[in-house]
Amino acid sequence: RIFVAQNVNFDYSFIKNEFERIGIGFKAKRLCTSRYARSRINGLRRSSLRVLAEHFNVVNENPHRALSDALTAAKILQSLMAIDENLEIAKKLINRQETKVTLPNHTHPDDYKQLPSKPGVYLFYGEAGKPIYIGKAKNIKSRVSSHFNGDLSSKRTQAFMREIYSIDFIETGSELLAYLVEDSLIRKNWPKHNSAQKARVKKFGVISYLDQNRNYRLAVNPIRQNETAIKVFYYYSAAMQWLHEITVDYQLNPNYVGLLSLAASIEVGDKDHNERVLKLTQDFERSSNAVLLKLRGRSNKEDAWLLVENNSAAAYCFSEKGVVPEKEEMTLLMASATSEKILENYILKNPVNIYNFENEKINSL
Repeated sequence: RIFVAQNVNFDYSFIKNEFERIGIGFKAKRLCTSRYARSRINGLRRSSLRVLAEHFNVVNENPHRALSDALTAAKILQSLMAIDENLEIAKKLINRQETKVTLPNHTHPDDYKQLPSKPGVYLFYGEAGKPIYIGKAKNIKSRVSSHFNGDLSSKRTQAFMREIYSIDFIETGSELLAYLVEDSLIRKNWPKHNSAQKARVKKFGVISYLDQNRNYRLAVNPIRQNETAIKVFYYYSAAMQWLHEITVDYQLNPNYVGLLSLAASIEVGDKDHNERVLKLTQDFERSSNAVLLKLRGRSNKEDAWLLVENNSAAAYCFSEKGVVPEKEEMTLLMASATSEKILENYILKNPVNIYNFENEKINSL
């Protein structure tokens, strides 16, 4: 059967994706009522569902609701077919829909055909076999298609198309993993056509030390690789903000952390201060231990696992449903300020399943 809808690719992508989620491949020829109308009705400036319904005197009883809109589109289709002799225009549009993607000259059609309509990362390779562009997508095939349809006439676009020799992809199962893998691959390969994402080195750490009176002091210092710190940051301002937050949360002595502005609001004795700094250190050591986030896999037969160390995405892999992977089996990810923010935002907005390597569930990260 032919799949017909108003702005057909939008609806088609959802239906195809839902079938794939339950393990069924879905493929159908498509016909767009909006494009069909523009091909048959002269002088039509707009071809929205509302405009077409008015043109053909079709009453949409409940606009913007799925069933009513679908019935309206069906009636519009019937009206268009009635003025399309031998359905010649419809047949041309259906055939054009099948081949509408203009692939770069050097690429093989199989590269495009194999792309899944699922979340992941796609890679465009140049003549030398190195990635020249890396992107992420909720729907890999649809996103890659968007590079190769529409107006391709500009010199910049044509130059880009000429440089692409092959297309590959990494299916991730979830958008979160797609974001993290994309960020890591860009920093590893630094592709020519991606915006520069220099791997920023962590520069500032909140350190703890004992003064001559045996009281714990905290400070933000520039820090080199392999130097120990309670927590390391990419920016001095972020380190100072965190120091301010923990001083208030743990009720530390402001005089010992260099935050004299808080001295009037927090009064703490030396003994209590020292005990609280020790608790802070222990709490953060526990939170910095390696844990696993269980995410949606690439199919309903597997899980995806994301290794989080020191609150950063460190590695990932896929395994059979319910099987916890070994750390050595995982693919490493490059840490960055971008990936840390992506992970932090995701955890804040979504319920997460957190485990250790013994397959024991953990309450919080």
